[in-house]
Amino acid sequence: MGGHDAPLMLVAGSDTEMRCAVRITVVLALLAILAGGGGSGIKTTGCFLLLAAWVAAEARMRVSAEGRAVLFPDGRCLLRDEPWVTTGRSWLSRRYCVLVCRSGRRSTRILISASKQKAGEYRKLRCWARLGRGMNSSDIQ
Repeated sequence: MGGHDAPLMLVAGSDTEMRCAVRITVVLALLAILAGGGGSGIKTTGCFLLLAAWVAAEARMRVSAEGRAVLFPDGRCLLRDEPWVTTGRSWLSRRYCVLVCRSGRRSTRILISASKQKAGEYRKLRCWARLGRGMNSSDIQ
């Protein structure tokens, strides 16, 4: 394999900046609910629903795939030495990427944070995404 076809060695999982941003968003949303109009029942219900959604999001971040991930140009992925295939439903920004992967009937989301990667690996991932490499779309229905 040449340098352009070498697999990407990535570190999966959320970083402290993301967790901090989620907590700040929850606090601001709680303040907005409490400062908004409506009766105390509506405010209590809104606060309860927001906190329930936050707890679910925190649990999902903890359960999501973490550890070493190896992404190949053809869309195959190894996560914790288990084979997966990217589905093509991935999301990418300057700081974060979410790879949606499938193994048989199971699926998982792999969060890739730019701040946790070795120099150049995240940039290469962004280039691959623009070119459609490493993003298998054969199983989209």
